[in-house]
Amino acid sequence: MSTDKIRLPGVSDDEDRLLNRLLKQLSDKSSRNVLRASYYDGKRAIQQVGTVIPPQYTRLGIVLGWSAKAVDILARRCNLDGFVWADGDLDSLGAQEVWDDNHLGAEINSLLVSSLIHSTAFLVNTEGGDNEPASLISVKDALNATGDWNVRARRLDNLLSITAREENQPTGLALYLDGETLTATKENGKWTVERQFHPWGVPAEAVAYKPRVGRPFGSSRISRPVMSIHDQALRTIIRLEGHADVFSYPEMWMLGADPSIFRNADGTVQPQWQVMLGRIKASRTTTKPKTRAPTSSSSKLPRRRRTSRP
Repeated sequence: MSTDKIRLPGVSDDEDRLLNRLLKQLSDKSSRNVLRASYYDGKRAIQQVGTVIPPQYTRLGIVLGWSAKAVDILARRCNLDGFVWADGDLDSLGAQEVWDDNHLGAEINSLLVSSLIHSTAFLVNTEGGDNEPASLISVKDALNATGDWNVRARRLDNLLSITAREENQPTGLALYLDGETLTATKENGKWTVERQFHPWGVPAEAVAYKPRVGRPFGSSRISRPVMSIHDQALRTIIRLEGHADVFSYPEMWMLGADPSIFRNADGTVQPQWQVMLGRIKASRTTTKPKTRAPTSSSSKLPRRRRTSRP
C-alpha cells in the first residue's frame, strides 16, 4: 500500500521532508503489518496446497486461531492495575480522573494487543475537545503511526499519526514535534494546517514488545516461525479434507485402457488432481504377449554313436 507524497501549506522544507519521510516509513512497513493483522484476525487463507489437491479445497475458508492465541495468551497476563508515586500522591494531581475519563484500563489492554501484533504501539496525549476528557489519551497502532526513536534520550523525537483515510490515502494527520503539534485535514482536495505550541515535548510514548539494539520498536509476537507453523497446520487440515473425500469414493481399475481417457473432451490433458481423484483408474497394457519356447525333440538332440563289440 503506497502513499502519495503530501505537500502541506505553510510548513517549512524541513517539516515537509520529515512528513514525507515518515509517510514512506509507514508505507514501507504497512504490508508486513497488514499481513500480521490478517493472521491475528483469522483472515489468512492458503492459496495453493500442492498439485494434487483440487483448488476448491482452498476456498473452503479454513482458518486457525493459533496466531491470535500466541498474542492473547501473553496479553491476558499483562494487566495494568495503576500507577504508584513513592514520594507523593498521584490522585492529588488528577491521576484517577485521567484514568477514569479515558477508560485507561481498557485502552491499555488494546495497546498491549496491538503492540504484540505489530511489535509496537503508541500512547498519544492531546488536549480534548468538546465532550471529551480535558487530557485525552489515545492509542495508535503501527498501521497508523510511526516516528523516530532517539537512542540517547530514550524517547521519540517525533510522531506521525494518521487520523483519517479515503481510498487508502491520508485525509487527516497529526505531526507531533518537540513542543509543537501540526494538525492537517484534507477537504475538497485541499489541505489545511493548524499549529499548536505547548511545553510538553513530544506528547507520545512508544510501547514496544522485546525491543533490542538496532530494533528499538521491538519484534512482533507473530514471528516468521509462528506464521510458518500456522501455514503448515492449515495445509495439513486442507489435505485431511481432501483425503476424507478421496477415501469415501469406491475405486475401480480398468486394465488395457487407452490413455486418451485421461484427456478432456477438447483433447487437453486433465489436471493431476482430477486424475488422482477419479473413481475409475486405467492401466494400459504395454508388455508383449509371451511366446512359448520350442519343445525339445529327439530328432534335434545329438545322436549317440553305437559301437559293436567284437
